[in-house]
Amino acid sequence: MAFTAIDDKISTFLTQPLLLVAGSKAGTRWQSEEVYQLANELKELVILDGATHFDMYDIPQYVDQAVPKMVAFFDEYLRSEEDHSEDGSEEQIPKTIQ
Repeated sequence: MAFTAIDDKISTFLTQPLLLVAGSKAGTRWQSEEVYQLANELKELVILDGATHFDMYDIPQYVDQAVPKMVAFFDEYLRSEEDHSEDGSEEQIPKTIQ
């Protein structure tokens, strides 16, 4: 039996918000669609028309569509209240890499 990370355990263990971005011509699109179906709420599936899996690495036509979706999703689900100043503008928060 071959290993697969896509099974019914996704709905149990994948509890955080999920964004999936796939190309309509990607050979891996079926995996994104299957994970989307198995995942709990707070999920989004974005299909970029005409893109293959590898097109989304560095072809501006597809990257320029994917990045705003990612930024909005991350801003909504990952940004803490501490990341905003009192006037609602974004603060520059120093990042430490260890």
